[in-house]
Amino acid sequence: MVTRPGSATLSQIALNWVARRAGVASVLIGARTDDQFADNLAAANWSLSDAEIGRLDEVSATRFAIPTATTWSTRIETRGWDCCRRYS
Repeated sequence: MVTRPGSATLSQIALNWVARRAGVASVLIGARTDDQFADNLAAANWSLSDAEIGRLDEVSATRFAIPTATTWSTRIETRGWDCCRRYS
């Protein structure tokens, strides 16, 4: 668990973590109230440490393979299925 001195909220930690991910150019926030909006903006006033980022990356890592177009295509080619070319 990542905890921060000064009582950072879970939404601040989540926004801070997402903002530091590779390839993320901006972070969209969703707030229904002025308090939530202010809380989300407060995430920009501090940064998670590299150790905290590492821990969040570790606990959120995908532990199973999700089929993608690439893995499905490979599976089709290795089994000799011709379903993709049959109707083209």
